[in-house]
Amino acid sequence: MGLGAQGAQLAAMALEEQQKSKAMAEDEALRKQQATSNELGIERSQQQIAAETLRAEREQQSYDQAGAIINQSSQIVRRVNPALADTFEGLFPATPEGAVMAREAAIAAVQAPKRDLITATVINEEGLPEVTLFDKNDPDYKRVLGTDDSALSANGGKNFGNLTAQAGSAIPSESFDAQSHARKLLQIAFNPNLEAVVGPSDPRRILLAGNIMAAPEAAALRNEISRSATSGILPIIRALAPVTETDVTLLEKTQLGFGDSQETWIQKTVEENIPNALNAMTRGLSEAGQSLSVAHQLAFASSQRVLEEVVNNPAIFGDYSTEDAVAAALKMLPNIRNTDIDEIPTNITLFKSGNGTLYTKEILDLFKVRQNLTDEQLIDQMGLDVVER
Repeated sequence: MGLGAQGAQLAAMALEEQQKSKAMAEDEALRKQQATSNELGIERSQQQIAAETLRAEREQQSYDQAGAIINQSSQIVRRVNPALADTFEGLFPATPEGAVMAREAAIAAVQAPKRDLITATVINEEGLPEVTLFDKNDPDYKRVLGTDDSALSANGGKNFGNLTAQAGSAIPSESFDAQSHARKLLQIAFNPNLEAVVGPSDPRRILLAGNIMAAPEAAALRNEISRSATSGILPIIRALAPVTETDVTLLEKTQLGFGDSQETWIQKTVEENIPNALNAMTRGLSEAGQSLSVAHQLAFASSQRVLEEVVNNPAIFGDYSTEDAVAAALKMLPNIRNTDIDEIPTNITLFKSGNGTLYTKEILDLFKVRQNLTDEQLIDQMGLDVVER
């Protein structure tokens, strides 16, 4: 093993030991704090807040330390495989588990510097997404680094079914949770606490954030934003479809951060980031000769998620027009003129408008509520027909 890989391994081991010691110390401090609170008659709710805040602080420290290990491993990889290093940091979550996977990748790169290594998320036989190393020039080489927690989280924590099908065939909706993936894609933009932690500097906003940012939810949100700035929305879709190298570069950076207002987050997410993700999935699946079923299902779910916010929480859009949000949601939807209907599961009831746009019943129900229309009025207004299959 090279000295560089040894350094990454030792650093990861040190991180693990440091986290164990710190966790033990913090648990003891929390126990004493709770005992004192009980003696003073402090309400249990205050104890819970203190405990949650402490856990959030520990999570932030763990994120920072793991990020340092991943960065160090990336520098080691860059010495022997610059191409792999270019996408290295965005691949691994900034968690102890992510640090271990990054260390393993660094060791593999150092042990075999002549290999043309690439990474991908692969669904194993049990339905778990795994970060895996491959060699472009050796089909027999495969090294599993660990579970892809980002992909698993995007699927609601549930194992995946079979996501591969030939063009012209549908993938059952039970194979992956399209609604959960859509929520994950939009969870930062539509987070009710987002306005407290992002946006241009403003004294009033900073004072407000000073009260809210101590909450565990705000600390977790800051972590999500930091991770998004590194890897963008790529981790959410990489288990669903092969993604070309060009699209990897496009998706790795959201170009959104703490300086952007919530209106900007919402606008860029619904008008740029999600369409880019759907286009990347379509290109990758098409080039591989696979069904576009997962891309279609995610498109319907993402459009529905945006419309749900328009109907149920219009105030969150701020200065960003809800009409523009609706227009962006409609652009996500497939069109019957360039869509193979057989690739959409039959348990999804479909309607088409005069211009060919495909709608699900759930999406049309949201339009009915928003416009206060009956079924007949909506069908007449939008020129809808049921898609027979």
